[in-house]
Amino acid sequence: MLRSTRRLLPPRGLSRPLSSQISATAQPNNWKRPLEVGVLPAYDEAVAYIEKDAAAKREKLEALRKVADGSLSPGELLKLEIESKINLPQVRWNFENNQMDLNQPVYRHLLEQKWRTKGRLDRLMERIYQMHVVPDVIPIIRPAVDVRVNFADTVTPRYISTPRIPVPEKKWAKDLSDVVPGSFVSPAKSVEHPKVMAQVFHPEPRLYTLLMIDPDVPSTATSSFQNYLHWLIPNISLSASSNGAISTTKYTPSIPYIPPHPQNGTPYHRYVLLLLPQREALSLGADDIIRLGFDVRSFASQHGLQIAHEDANSSAGGIFMWRAIWDNSVSAIYKHILELPEPRYGPPPRLDPYLDEAGQRPKKYPELPPHVHMQAPSTRITPRAEQTVHNVINS
Repeated sequence: MLRSTRRLLPPRGLSRPLSSQISATAQPNNWKRPLEVGVLPAYDEAVAYIEKDAAAKREKLEALRKVADGSLSPGELLKLEIESKINLPQVRWNFENNQMDLNQPVYRHLLEQKWRTKGRLDRLMERIYQMHVVPDVIPIIRPAVDVRVNFADTVTPRYISTPRIPVPEKKWAKDLSDVVPGSFVSPAKSVEHPKVMAQVFHPEPRLYTLLMIDPDVPSTATSSFQNYLHWLIPNISLSASSNGAISTTKYTPSIPYIPPHPQNGTPYHRYVLLLLPQREALSLGADDIIRLGFDVRSFASQHGLQIAHEDANSSAGGIFMWRAIWDNSVSAIYKHILELPEPRYGPPPRLDPYLDEAGQRPKKYPELPPHVHMQAPSTRITPRAEQTVHNVINS
């Protein structure tokens, strides 16, 4: 059977392929209609339909705002405003080319939907529950803030080497400028605090508190694990249009940053960043907060931080986590930064049932006291034995 070799002809009026005309007419820094009117009638009809629908929804929105009788909630009006712009080609082009104005609800909606539906939030929640951050650190969380971590700009001191992470290579954080949740970052790369980026989706400024917690510090008293507070920054003002970089030059930490230092002999440690909404401005003193044994739940309850929104269907706050395991750089952190002797943990020693109370194994044949002497066995032959031997010889 012969394969047809006919080439598809371009639509009438096109002397070049459609893709070449689009690339030739589109501007890289400013949106422009990719095809002139009349070049492709189907495209003209589609654009006209979208613009007509958008104009009708704008008219309806203006009419409802003038009435303002309370029949529609602010959320329903916001939804109608987004629907009136979301399908416009210019809006879509601006969003895809990162030329959006986040003061406009339609761009905030598109940005949030991209975060929620394109896999980033799904991967974060998978790691949070798979690695038991919930419920080990917090009972529940429904993130409403896109939190990202950047270690690429941190500087490693000269006295700290960068050893190979003792985990499989596929679990390393390959891109330190945008760390994947749950991946491994060497303690040598986190000596300085990371650059934390937080993208919120509400237009008005709101206050947040940043917490960094390690829930995997050994507790010898309970033979279990306990929390360690590495970092605490309150009163962080964030809005959709503001720069989401959380900088210590702009915000003063209540608890200064202490780098991750997973102890020798322990499994990997989880380092959890929490960005929790505040109800009001906080005044925190470092003397009132204890790093070791820090209780997230009681701290949030005491200072009015929202771990989860009161409405079960709503979201609040943000979360991020990465992992680290002991390597040689931790020893330098203990020596030069913490200025503490480095502890070492491991499995408990096996009990030997043959050891005494002093930890000594008793001898199999105990020694007698010096004044006790055992008599050597007698070699004297009794008369009866002598007569028996004489009878055997003479027989």
